[in-house]
Amino acid sequence: MTRRSTEELDYYATIFKKIRNKKYEFFVISRIIHLLNDRELEFTTQQLIRTENNRFLLDLYFPQLKFAIEVDEDHHDRQVDKDKERDRAVVEKANVKTERIIISGKSFEDVSSRIEDVVCIIRQMKEELMIAKKIVPFVYGQKYETKFWLSKGTLSVSDDARFRTHVDVAKIFGKSLKGHQRALIKLDDSKSVWFPKLYENGDWNNQLTSDGKLIEMEKVTGGRFNSDGKLSPNTIYYVFAHYRDELGQVYYAFKGGFNVTKQEENKATFTRVCDAIEFSVVSQGANVTQ
Repeated sequence: MTRRSTEELDYYATIFKKIRNKKYEFFVISRIIHLLNDRELEFTTQQLIRTENNRFLLDLYFPQLKFAIEVDEDHHDRQVDKDKERDRAVVEKANVKTERIIISGKSFEDVSSRIEDVVCIIRQMKEELMIAKKIVPFVYGQKYETKFWLSKGTLSVSDDARFRTHVDVAKIFGKSLKGHQRALIKLDDSKSVWFPKLYENGDWNNQLTSDGKLIEMEKVTGGRFNSDGKLSPNTIYYVFAHYRDELGQVYYAFKGGFNVTKQEENKATFTRVCDAIEFSVVSQGANVTQ
């Protein structure tokens, strides 16, 4: 067994581990995935969706389809209106379609029939996208491969590309580095790559708005670094944010190109000016696509 296939097994086992204590949710989701039996469709459990005022976890989510499944257990009987409100918020802010599978008061046959209906919906959605050539089949690990993204020639915030290291990101811009740990890579006088943690950490509290268009940066009390005079309003900062994947491994995700539009003492606001980059001519660096 190769290391990659072992990692893939761990990846899927970890996804299911998230819901191991939710018996009905575990039953429904595992049955859907096994009936689908489609490794070209990426899925995740407990997917976080942010709206302006709330944070929601989707029970089962297919990012290629922008499709979610919610398993309604007994507690949902007491919050039907709240669930409907949540669906509207999710659809409006994230353009996610949702289907519900109701458990309360249902028999095994009822739930199984509903699951089969949902599986048919998923297959139809995939087929329609395949015909329209609007879906790329999921291949485990491919989203982490720099060569794959270079072969595409473009990178968008909607791609869910993931880079393991700063060095891998630098390759996208035609730079070969042996190692890198600082927050910035300067490409030229007007472009830099920035690797922020978009949450409060030891030095900064960086927050990305739910629409992905603004980053609010503020130094925390006792933080070591200052921003005074170091941020140029004439520079595009290509943001590759720091995250951890389902296995707990660090990766960097592209969030767009940003300009500094407001700067105060140890505070700054960045506004997104592009949501994609082109790098067909790697040796000359990335070009901005608005």
